[in-house]
Amino acid sequence: WICRKAWSIMPIKGKLLILAHNLSYDLRFLLEHIIVTGYLPKNGRCLQARGFRVVNGQQVDFTFHDTLSLIPKPLSEFGKCFGLEQGKEVMPYKLYTQENIHQRWCPIEDAVQILKDDGKTTSDIEHFLKTIEELNLVGGRWFDIIEYSAYYCRRDTEVTKKGYDVFRGWVLSGLGVDTDECLTTTSISKKVSRDTGCFEEVYQLGGSVRDYIQQCVVGGRVMTRENKMVHIKGKIADFDGVSLYPSSIARLPGFLKGKPKILENKSYQFLQGVDGYFIRIKITDLRKRRAFPLLSKINEKGSREFTNEMIGETVYIDKFGLEDAIEFHDISFEIVDGVYFDEGRNELPRKVIRQLFKLRAQHKRNKNPIQEVFKLIMNTFYGFTCQKAPEYDIKILTEDDFNTYLALNYNYIHSYTNIGGHKWCVKAYNPIDDHYNFVHVGVEVLSMSKRIMNEVMCTAEDHGIPIFYEDTDSTHMFSEDVPKLAEAFKAKYDRELIGKDLGQFHDDFDLPGTANDVHSTEFIGLGKKCYLDCLKGKDKDGNEVSGYHIRMKGVPTSCVQWTAKERNQSVRELYIDMFKH
Repeated sequence: WICRKAWSIMPIKGKLLILAHNLSYDLRFLLEHIIVTGYLPKNGRCLQARGFRVVNGQQVDFTFHDTLSLIPKPLSEFGKCFGLEQGKEVMPYKLYTQENIHQRWCPIEDAVQILKDDGKTTSDIEHFLKTIEELNLVGGRWFDIIEYSAYYCRRDTEVTKKGYDVFRGWVLSGLGVDTDECLTTTSISKKVSRDTGCFEEVYQLGGSVRDYIQQCVVGGRVMTRENKMVHIKGKIADFDGVSLYPSSIARLPGFLKGKPKILENKSYQFLQGVDGYFIRIKITDLRKRRAFPLLSKINEKGSREFTNEMIGETVYIDKFGLEDAIEFHDISFEIVDGVYFDEGRNELPRKVIRQLFKLRAQHKRNKNPIQEVFKLIMNTFYGFTCQKAPEYDIKILTEDDFNTYLALNYNYIHSYTNIGGHKWCVKAYNPIDDHYNFVHVGVEVLSMSKRIMNEVMCTAEDHGIPIFYEDTDSTHMFSEDVPKLAEAFKAKYDRELIGKDLGQFHDDFDLPGTANDVHSTEFIGLGKKCYLDCLKGKDKDGNEVSGYHIRMKGVPTSCVQWTAKERNQSVRELYIDMFKH
């Protein structure tokens, strides 16, 4: 089989484990050659597949893993990330049409033109011409595109294999986890947390209790000041929290142990004596309004909106969220119903997350890009706790199996598609009544992360320090106000605010080509995740460097830049036009 992507094959317990960087792509080429017996999709990608093929009367079993789900980096970055000798490979993808593949030999000038159109440099093109010459693939003004693709595939295979081996070694030595047994960074986090005892005596929840506590899940607060557009000029800092969710886990007193109990005593005095709770309350008064409100509701458009207009509203809330609402909003409330925990807490997660943080910091100091993977592992350390039940199940079936499955399960089938030959891809509804998770853990991690932000935001507001924008774990404020905020925070909480440890904050603007003093000189905030920063900084020689930090959720940065160019405007002028209109 000839595949464009990289493959790495190794024997595992009498079977073959096949690793592909973006398995969804490669598997399409193999469906006509194997019988697929298992398929695990997630977010439109295939994480794992199982199958077999009969060769010379012997059944060969395959297990396919997607390394992209473990190492979320393109193969082109493997050399830098894992310290590999990685040559520069150039592929004229658009040359590989059905017609060209059939005739095999194609004009070199066509390949060169495609590379130019794709924005390849002169150096890239020269490297391509030198490579096909050294491989003896040239015949006059033609070259063998099939042999070149095979060479390209072999190089990708080597890079995938070597990079994965280095990554596996790092995770094995640093975390004691074998990535051959994991499918994603989330599964690595699961294994680390469970092997270290973080979930000992912590129960998974299902059914109506899980669904009730799930109502308390509220993501990070993202908004402009008072939900209004803002346009600010001056020296502006992006004051960013260090690893917000790991910081939240480190600050939690632990994960709740034991089983939830139905709340019968609906007094706040009773709740103050238990370890944790998840309740529904009706807000009867809110005496302190905030520029960045702590409480939220679903608005008429179906979006979550953080607002002060909460009197008379009924909300689901946990222990930390309610305590913050009382302290920072001075609310009055009535308890409607709820559940509580009173069997103590598992304190191990606080220790384990700090160990992971130190491991990441070590790689970061060494300027090793793998630190981003450890960052993902830390963030997913809590993420899997409140995962929703998968809505669909995907099956790859032969013609006979498909007809039988269709007859027996027609009530549960969402859709099916013929994928060539005599094979079908069936999308079936998944039952949700057998789904269990640690939703109570996830809610508390989210709630504590917001407390970390609330303390900073409300301290600033109480001392007249303006903040213009918040994006889950970061704020925009004048640089000159950062020391004032740190001083006020220290006086109130007796903790250092500025630093690079868990729970601290630091300025986090980044501008390529700069060495120091990176800041925004102008901020145009249009709404949630839709803003522009005009950045300035200095290079190592002290020369000024400028650029943009462009955010417009759902719209690629290249599209924003193209639109500005088509309108004969700068990006700044485009944002100002949107601000005005």
